[in-house]
Amino acid sequence: MFEAVAEVADRPVSLVLGRIGSASGLFARVLTRLGPETAAIVRTTRAVTMLEGSKAQNIIATTATAGVNMRISVGESLDEAVRAVEWAVAPHAQVELIGGSGPTQVAPVDHPAFETLHRVTREVLADAHVAPYVMNQATDARHFHAVWPHVYRFTPFHMSKAQRESLHNVDERITRASWLEGVRWYERLVEEA
Repeated sequence: MFEAVAEVADRPVSLVLGRIGSASGLFARVLTRLGPETAAIVRTTRAVTMLEGSKAQNIIATTATAGVNMRISVGESLDEAVRAVEWAVAPHAQVELIGGSGPTQVAPVDHPAFETLHRVTREVLADAHVAPYVMNQATDARHFHAVWPHVYRFTPFHMSKAQRESLHNVDERITRASWLEGVRWYERLVEEA
């Protein structure tokens, strides 16, 4: 990903990105400090979601539950992610795995399917630059690996930071122009396939 971004980045940034391979551990620590989007590229994300305790404000809860939704990073297993939660709450809480799966395999960029994505993108989204990326969302793509080993996730929509932050949130949106452009991208992809 960083090599691809270095190809179009300004000179100082491209020099740094071009040398990441020799300092990947340091760079991963920097990414975790830059914010949630970049941190999710290099580590498992955990979000406490459903909380339940007392049934009334004037009653002290005798037990409480919390759901932890995780997106497991490449290189970490489901068991390792669960153990990290257990370590964080021990000895004060019990952890029960309700369901889940580890990260899906990384699809190769030196494959004809990736080249098709690249070609369609150059045609429809001329101002976009294709770069492989660690998708930090759980998608239905994890189910497709049973029939196709190389599954690519792609979002052909222009989105601002505010629009990306609105995903699965209040006021989730993209512009009409971006939506129509994405529709055209998918039409071309189907025609190419």
